Amino acid sequence: MAGVAGQYATFDGIFGAFFDGYWRRFTNVDDLALVLDLTGCIEITVDRVASPSGQTFRIVHTVLQGAGERLVVPVPMDAPGETRLVLTVRLIDDSKIGSLAWATFVPPARRVALTAVICTFNRERDVTATLEELLQKNTGIHRVLVVNQGEAGLSSHWEHLRSARDAGILHVVDQLNLGGAGGFGRGMLESLSDEHCSHLLLMDDDIDLDASSIERLITALSYLKSDHAIGGAMLDRNSRTRLFSVGDVLDHRKPEIRNLVDPDANDITDEATSRYLARHHQPDFNGWWFFAFSKDHVRRVGLPLPLFIRGDDVEYGYRLTVTGTRTVAWPGLAVWHEPFHTKRQPWHYFYDRRNSLFLCEAHGRLGRFRLLGSLITGFLNHLLRFDYDRARCITLGLRAFNDGSENLKRWSGSDHMRLARTFGSRELPITEGVELRLVAASRMPTLPLFLARLVKDLLWSRSSGGIPAAMSARYWRPVVQHRPSPVSVHYEDSGTRVEFRHSRHCTRACCLAFAREMLRFLIRPWRPASLKALTHRDFWSCYTS
Repeated sequence: MAGVAGQYATFDGIFGAFFDGYWRRFTNVDDLALVLDLTGCIEITVDRVASPSGQTFRIVHTVLQGAGERLVVPVPMDAPGETRLVLTVRLIDDSKIGSLAWATFVPPARRVALTAVICTFNRERDVTATLEELLQKNTGIHRVLVVNQGEAGLSSHWEHLRSARDAGILHVVDQLNLGGAGGFGRGMLESLSDEHCSHLLLMDDDIDLDASSIERLITALSYLKSDHAIGGAMLDRNSRTRLFSVGDVLDHRKPEIRNLVDPDANDITDEATSRYLARHHQPDFNGWWFFAFSKDHVRRVGLPLPLFIRGDDVEYGYRLTVTGTRTVAWPGLAVWHEPFHTKRQPWHYFYDRRNSLFLCEAHGRLGRFRLLGSLITGFLNHLLRFDYDRARCITLGLRAFNDGSENLKRWSGSDHMRLARTFGSRELPITEGVELRLVAASRMPTLPLFLARLVKDLLWSRSSGGIPAAMSARYWRPVVQHRPSPVSVHYEDSGTRVEFRHSRHCTRACCLAFAREMLRFLIRPWRPASLKALTHRDFWSCYTS
């Protein structure tokens, strides 16, 4: 950092601020300093900002003169709280700062040998960029394990990373496609045989990674007072200042996930978001775009359930939580990830329904009769919008759950591809200049309205001809005052549309199949022990062989 007199820089935000509240609460660090190599004359201020109030306290204000030597500026630490430190450096003379870092005299609590596990399926360009960021910069990583479930021979494309392979840092495993759960589970299994590995970091293959997050993660892990898991935030890859997730929680009333991000504090360039990040959130789990934990936890709670995709991270993170391991969404750690609306597919509802039910069975959540109401409501929510693909996928997910743990054992990449082909997205680009219809919600109570519309859809056929009525996805709900058929539903977040139309035949077929599976659900015995058996090392050795 070099500049002329009068220039200044402020270090704030998710990557710039020092979140001292987290360090004070979760680590053994009780003293702090700024260390810098300085040539010239500068003014330094450090402000402690409290959350959520935004109240600011100036704790350092000093002028420094240097001739290239290393200077140390003590920074007072406060009692644990939801605070962050904002550093401002102003150049009084033309100056050069060779290095600038937060430091402590407290020794680390543990040695960290971090193995990064990346699960990939035919995303060579993305995973190559991540590997280059990990291996061509001095991140302090112990090992990088790539589980390749796509075309074999991926490692032959990484000749420029040969030195890392030869040194034993980069290791590639080819296996059949077992989804994210199978890939990350294989990575955990492999790590158990590495006596030098102490911690694991799970990362998706479609992220943008800054190597500084790895250095920060290793430092945070080495100073933790307790053996917590650490999660990184997810930022929107297509809208790079948008904060999407800092970990999530399971809804205590129904089998759904609640996002912890404040909708009024989701832009990382806003000061309100910095205050939000300093809060001590308590997520039940963190997505496996960036999730780190001790290898000892794998020995203690086992390997993931073989859920293939969509929910493996939820179940495993929740398993850690209920067995006493807290997940800490550490500010300053983040990756950019593809937003979920770009991956919107009807077949997602198969995995969402199946896997959430297996999670409930494994951990005794919610209970059969509370789940009954959620299952019926979720099914009708799509059926009454003429979205028969999603209604069918919900039923198929319920059927798979009713089949028990055997469904998880035998589900394969071929099954997944068949499901995805059958229930792929039918989204088309939005036609410009189309006026969207505004429709108010019906004033009729929800339950009588759902029943009346279900009876109507079962008994009467409706005209499906004519030009589809255009409507925003925000308003296309079963409770709208009038349900046109056909209807063209516009998704503004992705710039796409889907046409739906009523079919008495499809309504009857969907209801019959769903009713059959609901009867099975009501009499099906719950066997959490059969699921626990799928987390054992012996099962995974056979499953991934």
